[in-house]
Amino acid sequence: MPEWALRPALEPGEEPTDETDTGTADDPASERGYTTIYNSDGTIRYTDDPALLADPSLFAAADETDSSLFLSKSFDEYTVTEGFLLLFLILGFCWLVWKIIKGVF
Repeated sequence: MPEWALRPALEPGEEPTDETDTGTADDPASERGYTTIYNSDGTIRYTDDPALLADPSLFAAADETDSSLFLSKSFDEYTVTEGFLLLFLILGFCWLVWKIIKGVF
């Protein structure tokens, strides 16, 4: 855990102390280290470390479109069967909601 995260917050009116370990203007990470954020699967989401930036295999691949998702195609690519299926699913849901509301009130 970085040291800055362990320091308590400043009180109102308190001035911050000068830190000597913040790095230089030429290399801001020379003393504090580089920042790297990982995804849950271990791939890198963000880094400012040049050594890690050189290896593209550490980064997550671009998200590809899942062809099995419903309504993932453009409007022109759907068939008549898929259109009627969607229509009757929506109408069936509306009918179910109508029956529930009519039965309650």
